[in-house]
Amino acid sequence: YAEHEATYTFDGVCLEGELPRNQDRLVREWAELHHDDLERCWERATSDEDLGTIEPLP
Repeated sequence: YAEHEATYTFDGVCLEGELPRNQDRLVREWAELHHDDLERCWERATSDEDLGTIEPLP
């Protein structure tokens, strides 16, 4: 986000970097809502399959 960068787990835990408070909250909320989708995409990625898409927050 702008000059900020961060890496998150599928559970919304920030591993490194930093985002502004509001953007961090949005990433965590999105990751919680789409945890299963993220895991499916990861499985597809490790099998060289098309990842598909994951819906953004409303």
